Amino acid sequence: MSEERKILSLKGRFGRVQFACWGTAFLMLPRFLSSTYPIGIFVLPITFPLYIFTIIRRLRDIGISPWWALIAWIPVLNLPLLFIPGKNIANKYGEPPVKYTRSEAFFSILLPIVLVGLMSTSILPKWQESYEYYKQRAEAEQSASNK
Repeated sequence: MSEERKILSLKGRFGRVQFACWGTAFLMLPRFLSSTYPIGIFVLPITFPLYIFTIIRRLRDIGISPWWALIAWIPVLNLPLLFIPGKNIANKYGEPPVKYTRSEAFFSILLPIVLVGLMSTSILPKWQESYEYYKQRAEAEQSASNK
């Protein structure tokens, strides 16, 4: 089996593009499935470890201990992993990652955009609802003070 096809493995290293592509895919798959089918909750125990594996492989590429994955699994805390370049030479965690494919490059741009869109569809309605509530409350207080 070629190194390129070992996406689901814990061994090896991931570059930034591969991390953006596969990490986002594993992160958003349960959310996407939950919005269309009630099976998303059953997919989470499968995809979450795969998401952690992508973080571990990315940390190895940078040359940082995989134990940092204990805090890097929080999506906001792993954003720097997208910007820190990996090592182009072999390190104690293995050979450099294989070159990313064109589809990985495409999805490394598309999937984060889709993830932000999915998140905004759940956050924006709640924000709008809260905004309307506070706006009505402020108007009621203002009209009560004018009387």
